[in-house]
Amino acid sequence: MNNDSLNNLLRRIKTNDPTLTSINLSSTAFTEEQLITLFKYLRTNKSITSLNLSKKPLNDRAMKMLSIFLEQNHAIKKMTLNFNQIGNKGAKYLSQGLRKNQSLILLKLNGNEIGSEGLSFISRALTANKILEELYFNENPITNQGVEELSRTLRVNRSLQFLALEGNQISSKDLRLLSVALIENTTIKEISLEKNRIDDEGAKFISGLLMKNKSLQELSLNDNKIGNKGAKLIAEALRGNKLIKELQLSENKIGTEGAKSIAGCLSSNTTLRKLKLNSNQIKTEGVNFLIESIINNSQCALKVLSLNDNRIGDDSAHSLKALFLKNASLTELHLNNNKIGAEGMKILSQAIDENNSIKVLGLSGNQIKSEGLSYLSNSLRTNESIKVLLLNKNKINDSGMKNFCSMLKKNCTLNKISLMDNKIESISMKYLSNALIVNNSVQIIHLEWNNIGKVGAKHLCKGLVLNSSLRKIGLSGNKITTLGISYISKALKTDCCLSKLGLMGNNIKDTGLKCLMEGLESNIAINKLVLNGNKLTNKSLKYIINTLKVNYTLEEICLDGNQIYKQNLIFQIETLLTINSLILKAIKFLLKGKNEIAKKEFQEIIDLGIVGTKLALVKGCLYYVSGDYQRAIKHFSRYLKAMKTNFRIFWIRGLTYEKISDLEKATNDFETVIDLNPKFAEDNQINGINYGDIIDDNDDGIDEVNLDLDKKNESMDDSDSYPEENLSLSSSSSSASNYSSSSSSSSSNPKLKNTDVETNSKTNNINNSNERSIINNNDDDDDGGGGGGGTDDDNNHNSKSKSNSKLNTNLIKKETKINNLSNTKKNSSSLETVNENDSKRLLDKNINDYGNINEQSINKNDDNNDDENNNDNENDNNDDNKELVNSQTCVQCNKIASCYCLDCKVSFCKKHFQKIHRFGTLIEHKFTHCKQMNIKD
Repeated sequence: MNNDSLNNLLRRIKTNDPTLTSINLSSTAFTEEQLITLFKYLRTNKSITSLNLSKKPLNDRAMKMLSIFLEQNHAIKKMTLNFNQIGNKGAKYLSQGLRKNQSLILLKLNGNEIGSEGLSFISRALTANKILEELYFNENPITNQGVEELSRTLRVNRSLQFLALEGNQISSKDLRLLSVALIENTTIKEISLEKNRIDDEGAKFISGLLMKNKSLQELSLNDNKIGNKGAKLIAEALRGNKLIKELQLSENKIGTEGAKSIAGCLSSNTTLRKLKLNSNQIKTEGVNFLIESIINNSQCALKVLSLNDNRIGDDSAHSLKALFLKNASLTELHLNNNKIGAEGMKILSQAIDENNSIKVLGLSGNQIKSEGLSYLSNSLRTNESIKVLLLNKNKINDSGMKNFCSMLKKNCTLNKISLMDNKIESISMKYLSNALIVNNSVQIIHLEWNNIGKVGAKHLCKGLVLNSSLRKIGLSGNKITTLGISYISKALKTDCCLSKLGLMGNNIKDTGLKCLMEGLESNIAINKLVLNGNKLTNKSLKYIINTLKVNYTLEEICLDGNQIYKQNLIFQIETLLTINSLILKAIKFLLKGKNEIAKKEFQEIIDLGIVGTKLALVKGCLYYVSGDYQRAIKHFSRYLKAMKTNFRIFWIRGLTYEKISDLEKATNDFETVIDLNPKFAEDNQINGINYGDIIDDNDDGIDEVNLDLDKKNESMDDSDSYPEENLSLSSSSSSASNYSSSSSSSSSNPKLKNTDVETNSKTNNINNSNERSIINNNDDDDDGGGGGGGTDDDNNHNSKSKSNSKLNTNLIKKETKINNLSNTKKNSSSLETVNENDSKRLLDKNINDYGNINEQSINKNDDNNDDENNNDNENDNNDDNKELVNSQTCVQCNKIASCYCLDCKVSFCKKHFQKIHRFGTLIEHKFTHCKQMNIKD
């Protein structure tokens, strides 16, 4: 952040900007005077609730001002002061502010060189403070004196719920004081004592704590010196404990005997939900005891079991198989770094396909190789529960990837796949690309540190262009080079859905970055780009700046480890990225219907001096929230002239047209949204409003439809939920109410939620009128034999009725598009046959830049072969239908028709026939059943 940006931030703090609620200045350099000014303005600020000032040396003067700020401010709730060199004297000033503060609930003071004296000051302040709930005090050099003072405070404090004392060299002797205090304490629910010096002697005090404490639910003792005797004491305490839900004992020395002790308590425990025993040398025997206890406990509540790095090997495969088959409570199982090989995977795979509970499976750092991956792939074809699969460092090569990618065409559950540091070559990207064309569930793929290369990047991009679900892909350390970047750039120019792209350590030079930035100019999805450790110079900064003058979605670019040193250009990039964040934030307010806040945000963005297409976008949004819809449309149109693929702005412009009752143009914009991004349209549940009736000159019809729409609005959910990645209108947005259906509940995973379009009962009269219109048209088709071509009587209909009929058909087709997309998702076999072949045909036609596709790898649809066999029969009918087609207009755009569907008896121009043919939306027909007649324009 440069001085101008920092001064603007200080101004917003001073003026109590209500949209400024969180500040992170951990990576910002500023002077002592600017820091003092910051604390001065924060005294009276009422909007900021979160402040991060980490990695900033805070001297005595700064700490005094911070103390005054804490005394007088009543809004701040979270404050992070990690690695600020506060020391004991600074802790004294801080404690003075804490005594009187009435709002702070979370405080982080990690790595601040605060010793026992400083901890004593803070502890005494917490005796008076009744608000603070979470305290992080990790990596500070405290001794017995500080622990003793803290223990006194914990006896009387009734607000703290979380306490972190990691890496503080706390010994077993110190733990005795803490445990006695915690037994008396009734509010602390979580405590972390990782990376200290707690041994079996200290475990005695932990055992007493677990037996007598009435509030503690989560305890972390990772990276200490607890052995099998200490584990036995803790296990005995857990037998009678009904509160502990999470226990972490990783990186200790409990061994097989300690695991047996813990297994004994698991046989009867009904409250423990998370158990981590990583790096404890448990071995096969200990694991077998643990699994047997879990299986035998019918009331076992354990959901997360982590056994990483315990030398299990293939010998425990049969026990693990029984766990998959008989336990129904586990949702996460981590078995990383356990020397599990292909034979072990063969045994495990026999049970994975039958398990319906485990959602996260960690198998990284084993010896699975391609043979083991093939066994796993076979079981995952039918598994419907696993969403996250970790397979890093398993020596997997191309043969294993072929089977794995074949599985991805069938599996519709996996969300995240990690294949880092294997032996994956370029040919595997061809298999993965074909899988991504079909698969619509995978959202994150990690492929870092393989050997994909530029050829692999070329293959991969073919799938990225046609995939609608992938949001993040990691390609770091893959020798992609500048040529490979050129293929990625072409993919980014399309409707690629990626939001995060990792390209660290790929030998990318300035020319490659220039190509990448050109792809990002029209991209509206990428918000984070990682380019660390390449061969970029200051020349690349200019390319980034030029792109950021147009692109408004990119918020973060990582450039560490390059040959870049021009601070003025770096500051300029930081400013542009900040502006992008402000634009996205303002658009979110617009989409939520918070027009007054959005208006203020957009005006401030304009005051920052933006230019070009980005200015047109911001002005359009500003006029929209201000109610000046004509000017908004003017600026949106100017922006869309340069950015023709931004479906979100087409969506907003469609809403703007609706505001001025230009419903025909609104329809066109929503049709464009469907054509550009059917997934976005489906998520927003575009439904078929009967614009034909609305456009009718009959005033009664207008009132009737508007009344029904108002009733529909009243039934909508008023929640302010907002899809983070889609920037889509929420159901609460008043401006979108006529076009978006209310969603009764939100899913934790928006990509997997049921997105079927539901017809509101209060709009049945509208939909029925649509149905009647289509039925009448079909009746005419049957009587006249010409369908869309019509008879002579049809051609004599008045223009208003014809226009309404076309609009009705148009909107019915739009609704059918969404329904077909949803139905396709439900039917996995249909998805594979229809979507794959359709997408690949598009790939052949529209993406020739990527090179020819192997004809043998693409299975032609049987219907396409039927079409070729029937070409002669169709040509016989060509002359009979040519006159009908030439006498009609396209049902989509009213231009002169150039082709005609024999199945549906409807005429189209070439443009709209291709679009409708692409998405399979002809009424009651799949696209593979339609027969196009090529008639000269």
